[in-house]
Amino acid sequence: MRFASVYITGTDTGIGKTHVSCALLRCLRSQGVAAIGMKPVASGCEHAPAGLRSEDALGLIAASDPQLDYASVNPYAFVDPIAPHLAAADSGIAIELGPITAAYRRLQSHAKFVVVEGVGGWLAPLGDRLMQADIVRALDLPVVLVVGLRLGCLNHALLTARAIEADGCRLLGWIGNSIDPDMRRVADNIQTLQRRIQAPLLGIVEHGSHSRIATGIDALDDAVRTLLATQATDKDNTMAKAQRYFISVENLTASRGDSSELSFDGESPEHLARVLESALREADFSTRWRAMQDDPEGVDAAASAVDPTATVSGSLEAQRSELIVTTSLPHAIVKHRLDLLIGRHWKLRDVSTP
Repeated sequence: MRFASVYITGTDTGIGKTHVSCALLRCLRSQGVAAIGMKPVASGCEHAPAGLRSEDALGLIAASDPQLDYASVNPYAFVDPIAPHLAAADSGIAIELGPITAAYRRLQSHAKFVVVEGVGGWLAPLGDRLMQADIVRALDLPVVLVVGLRLGCLNHALLTARAIEADGCRLLGWIGNSIDPDMRRVADNIQTLQRRIQAPLLGIVEHGSHSRIATGIDALDDAVRTLLATQATDKDNTMAKAQRYFISVENLTASRGDSSELSFDGESPEHLARVLESALREADFSTRWRAMQDDPEGVDAAASAVDPTATVSGSLEAQRSELIVTTSLPHAIVKHRLDLLIGRHWKLRDVSTP
């Protein structure tokens, strides 16, 4: 991770992701940090002389410094206020990672911190196969979950936190957004979430009009300090400290990657451990993957990194294949090579320092 950035998702649509994202941007700027907001995909946009415009994306631009071109902030804009994969299909457009990644890199080159706001809830699809987790993995971003504090938030928040972790993404923390002023037992609900969500509570903000956003900034001072401190540590330790990943695969015999040339073709967890260890230690696997891309020379060289000291062990536990991976490679590379080998049929149960 070359710069500090974060992906903002929510327990649902309309629970204040933009409100919180703008508050974070303003708070970062108040601490002298150049910060830019990004809305990769937006539906419910309006026609303007310069083209389709998203109210959320315009709000992020207004809260950003520096302020860059609209297309970089919002690469995919759709008119209908419906699920993005449906809006894209109706427009005859396929949402792809390439334009999103390219836009993010442009923003990243102009600011120390990029706040990337998702669309809808975490599992809102972007296409037939594309999910928001794919964006997070491609950009190698930690996730901050905005929890809309209202009746039902416990179920929504716990399911979303579980889904983020099941997708192999890192939940950095969560922020409570008080969208229902009449909610009962707010403090008790927050305490319940603190006990059950492993990631820390970063702050509680008040949901309201633009004139009340200052309340959100004050409440997120500690959250911003946590984000900056955590990501500075991540940046300093990238490719330096080894991490131990605990991974489960429910049905290994049915777990295969999309490409037959790179996919795992065995049945035992021990065999998968040997293949994955080789893919992490040696350049051959990533070299073959790179050669299969449309523009091999344009692939980020960091994606081909190897760790000659990586170790992987495999065993069968309670009818599940269990892997323990120890490596200094960034978690995004571990996830990418697992996806190539066995698709998305694996679950990250825990990460620790050896």
